[in-house]
Amino acid sequence: MPITQQRVGEFLREGLSYLAQHESRTRQEVVDHLETAMQPSPDESEPDKNDRPWWQTRFLWTSVGMVKAGWMTKDGSGVWAVTPAGRQALDQYPDPESFRLAAHHAYREWEKSSKPAQRRAWLVRGSSVLGVNVVPEWLAEGFCSLAASQLRAPRAAVTAAELEEMAKADYAHLKHHELKAKVEEIVAFVAKFNVGDVILTTSESHVFLGDVTGDWSYVDSDGGRSNLRRPVDWRNADAPVDFAGLPDPLPARLQSGSTVLDLTADLALIDALVEPDAGDPEAESTVRSARHERLPEPTEALATELFVDRPWLREVGDLLNERRQVIFYGPPGTGKTYIARKLAADLVGPEQVKLVQFHPAYTYEDFFEGYRPAPGSAAGTISFEL
Repeated sequence: MPITQQRVGEFLREGLSYLAQHESRTRQEVVDHLETAMQPSPDESEPDKNDRPWWQTRFLWTSVGMVKAGWMTKDGSGVWAVTPAGRQALDQYPDPESFRLAAHHAYREWEKSSKPAQRRAWLVRGSSVLGVNVVPEWLAEGFCSLAASQLRAPRAAVTAAELEEMAKADYAHLKHHELKAKVEEIVAFVAKFNVGDVILTTSESHVFLGDVTGDWSYVDSDGGRSNLRRPVDWRNADAPVDFAGLPDPLPARLQSGSTVLDLTADLALIDALVEPDAGDPEAESTVRSARHERLPEPTEALATELFVDRPWLREVGDLLNERRQVIFYGPPGTGKTYIARKLAADLVGPEQVKLVQFHPAYTYEDFFEGYRPAPGSAAGTISFEL
């Protein structure tokens, strides 16, 4: 264990004490102060899998508990501040261990009071909404949303049946299966989501959890990317969970292409992902750029794993940035698909990778050229064939 519970309490109390001495401070200022004041040991400073010191990852993770306990606030833009209750806690719990236990107990009480008897868990995707990653906006402003860009503004007391008919009319231009999926996600968001439900979303290779805190609303959003909204209290905006570290069966469940997906069957597993004292988190990271204008460079770790040169991977990444597509050509069994999937997961996150396989009867020429015009069976007509 790189950092003990006793030391976690020391970091937590020192961090809140530092905030109590100032009106507010940024997250980075708090971290810098702790590094100077607490003098982390070499073991505590060992890098985690994302090359961050373990003490920093653990502190950011457990600071969620102080927020839920009402001892401090995080405004979503990286600014932290102590609350009157936090100042009182510093006076009431002078030793780090009692301070840590009190924070954990307060978090548990908040958790009990915030959870109704029947809760549900939902995946809501926001990493690519009309070409834009809106998850950073969700985290900063405390909500989740659906684009609903073609949907008329529903009245406040709209019923599920009325909303279904409205959505069918407004999205009548979609194909049958697309229309069905669109209507179901809108009805679920408005009529099935409830206060206390858990929201799970992904951004790049990170996973964020939050709790629905209010009713839905309809706004005319920028670009029509987030018209239907629900207020959400995000649990781990400062300490995202690493997608690669998710326990089974969540990775397989999140491979679904649905914008909204009911994950209630895995509610207990999802709840356990973000708890201030429930084990060590895998990562804490700042979310990357919201728009995929350029893909990040492939990592050295990927090159090592695939036994290929990093310059070659970088060349493939450059081609994807320039052409938005790349074709690996070669005999069967040489690792083309394996490398493609690993590279894609490294560039955009495994939750955004989907494998589409063609029937083996298709040739490379068929794949490149596609369907070609040919004389039809009747005179003067045209058909298409491979």
